[in-house]
Amino acid sequence: MRPQADQPESPLREEHFRQLAEGVRRSAKVRRAVAVARVSGWTTAVFAFVSLLSGLFSVVGLALGVALAVVAWRELQGARSLARLDAVAPRRLALNQVFFGACLCAYAVWGVWRTLTGDGPGGLAATGDAQVDAMLADVAEPMQAMMRVVMLATYGGLFVGSVLAQGGMAWYYATRARHVREHAARTPEWVVRVQRMAA
Repeated sequence: MRPQADQPESPLREEHFRQLAEGVRRSAKVRRAVAVARVSGWTTAVFAFVSLLSGLFSVVGLALGVALAVVAWRELQGARSLARLDAVAPRRLALNQVFFGACLCAYAVWGVWRTLTGDGPGGLAATGDAQVDAMLADVAEPMQAMMRVVMLATYGGLFVGSVLAQGGMAWYYATRARHVREHAARTPEWVVRVQRMAA
């Protein structure tokens, strides 16, 4: 068995290892936010893909798909910047969530309007033939009314859920800026540089 070659002695001393370990510990909340942004970005990318597929039959679906794709791309870019301890990254991620929420709220408002005007799944559109309209009203009116309530509840839930979820995410990202600044202020510059290079 060939003897193992002598390894060169590490230029780092015990104090350096302690500083590195402390830097890793101090950046835990930032690294957690990076993981959240990555999961959020890839999840949004999946929804963007599905929306773009539905966009083959709907202009609104296509617009929503494009918007979600932009959100996903910006979320992943923000995660990459945050991993490099960029102090501006939390603000960009927060604004991205505000944009995301605005897109979903606009879609929900469009869905409510479409349902109330009779063009959506819950609407009862007139055919122009009085006898056919009367027959459809007798048979389909209760089902249409129930469907309309379901659609209004769905779009209303999407609106409220988007405000709460994306608003909460925006707040979460915005509060990470303090952790990035504190980490940079309390950690030796060489440790921060190592972490940025490793990101």
